[in-house]
Amino acid sequence: MKKIILIVLSLIIFKSSVFASSDWIYFAKDNDGKKMYVDVSSIYTKNGNTSTWIKVINADNSYNIKNVLFKCSCREYTTRSYLEYDIKGNVTNDNTLYKNKIENNRHIAK
Repeated sequence: MKKIILIVLSLIIFKSSVFASSDWIYFAKDNDGKKMYVDVSSIYTKNGNTSTWIKVINADNSYNIKNVLFKCSCREYTTRSYLEYDIKGNVTNDNTLYKNKIENNRHIAK
């Protein structure tokens, strides 16, 4: 998981005009077979915080989309909202957790 977060942070820091026109870019696969994508066109930075949307596709092709807020100076992040979809694309769960601040945050190990 640490590698995944570092890859996302790298994409955020080093995004270029080539990525700006793209939508979902594959960046990782975990041990459970989940594939992870970042929407580089949604990357937004303000006041030292960066947010973006991340899509996780499960082995059964259900998926979730999360809005994640990174506080790069502290190496912390939190999920602000998420949507879960079944294999037919129907929303099965949605939640807004935190709007504009780091709460219930997770530390990113060095």
